[in-house]
Amino acid sequence: MNFSEAETKPQVAASFVNHYWEPDWECAPLPELVARLEARLAETDIFVRAARSPLYRQRWQEAGIDPAAIRSYRDLQRVPYTDAADLRLAQERHHPDEFVCSDQSPRFWVSTSGSTGVPKWVPIGGADLELARRIGHRLAYFGEKPARPDDMALAIAAPAPFISDTSTWPGLVNELRGDGPQDIRQGEAVICSFEDVAEGALMAFKRQVTVLIAFPSLIMRLAEGLTENAPLLAAQQLKQKFTLANLLAYLVTRLRQIRPRDVVKVHTGIFAGEPLDPYRRALYDAWGLKLSYNFYTFSEYQIGFCECRAQDGLHVWMDVSLPEIILQADLEREREEEGYVPPARPLWEASAGDEGELVLTHFGDTFPLVRWRTSDLIRVISTERCLCGRTHPRVNFLQRSDDLVNLGVIRFSTFTLQGKLEAITQPAKVARWQLRVSRRGYKPLLTVLVRPASGVDEAEMVAAVKTALAQVEVLRGGWESGLVCVPEVRIVPDLGDRLPTSGKFRPLVYETEGEEARP
Repeated sequence: MNFSEAETKPQVAASFVNHYWEPDWECAPLPELVARLEARLAETDIFVRAARSPLYRQRWQEAGIDPAAIRSYRDLQRVPYTDAADLRLAQERHHPDEFVCSDQSPRFWVSTSGSTGVPKWVPIGGADLELARRIGHRLAYFGEKPARPDDMALAIAAPAPFISDTSTWPGLVNELRGDGPQDIRQGEAVICSFEDVAEGALMAFKRQVTVLIAFPSLIMRLAEGLTENAPLLAAQQLKQKFTLANLLAYLVTRLRQIRPRDVVKVHTGIFAGEPLDPYRRALYDAWGLKLSYNFYTFSEYQIGFCECRAQDGLHVWMDVSLPEIILQADLEREREEEGYVPPARPLWEASAGDEGELVLTHFGDTFPLVRWRTSDLIRVISTERCLCGRTHPRVNFLQRSDDLVNLGVIRFSTFTLQGKLEAITQPAKVARWQLRVSRRGYKPLLTVLVRPASGVDEAEMVAAVKTALAQVEVLRGGWESGLVCVPEVRIVPDLGDRLPTSGKFRPLVYETEGEEARP
């Protein structure tokens, strides 16, 4: 794919220029972006404000950190990491008001999904909403032309308040306030939770949806459901009203497989919550998409990283955050060596192909993140200028680095399953187990490897483990709804995959495959 120089500079209607396209930031040379970051660190008050929060206060004091003295990236590197476990513990002990680092009251409190325990609550202020809105509008120019004002979107999110997959709900309310730029016409959207996807999709089809915003697994399951049920729906329609059109529609379903692309004309998909690549080809085939974009955000951050039309990695916006990476070798050493604190390096100094955990410092108003370990593993795609003209580093998201079993929209902690497996006593206790996450086609497949005590009836043990898996409600719901494959259980003499030097055991392994070719 080659873009001419003219194509890297989107042709923009005059009324949109100031609101959507920011070439001074989006296309500035990388060294200049780094210099601007250093200048911002020297001027910002976010570290002083963050020090008010119990999330940072005690840890920084113990580390001898003076927040007013953080004036460069070198200073920032001395600041301890913080992660979701720290936030969960702090919120158990402190009042929510103590986490607000702005002088202004929050506009929203949103929660994470609670996949690993008690959900974490995050305050979002008005300034944060405006920033998220401004950066989000960059999606309008990720295609060949600005988003059309007559577009109809079907947006599927988790039910409120568990909206960690996207910022749909606060974004929607922000748009409906009516105080945005008067020269920007907004499109229309049908927004529903995945619990009401059938009803939401029906409404979206009636409104002739043109854009999809959701987990890719949900949209593919919707496509499968439409294909499976099209003959029955056509037969019911013919029975209710016998017309030539209904008869032809029924006969068509008997002659060939009906796909969503035969019903609606969707041109663009924006997908978040899980890697898009395993689904990309299937989404194009089912929905007839012309463009699809991978999108990443999380509740504590609210800013989206996203693909451009080059579809060669997600742009990490350095004008709103300072990204770092803990390389994979240091993550391995951290698991092997108790007390080892892995170093992070700036993302802009990473090399293409580097893999590791993403660390973010976010210049937020109400809830700033300072050296936040995301637990998301990334692969660096490039720090060179993209074909679209943008200069911010590009990455792809791989999987989790913590105990969270990530099957896309279906997520749960290994500790949840551990409790179920440890309760097995018949035919015997499980001596050792391991989870392996792979795919069958584009759908996630969880395989449980079990090493039982000697002399145990293997068939009975497999049945007992399957019963334990069914007791993890979110997992059972995932395979019953067709979002993930039915888990497999295998009895093995040796689980294998120990860490290379220490010999420590990994309870969760992601079996990654090569990325899918672009359509």
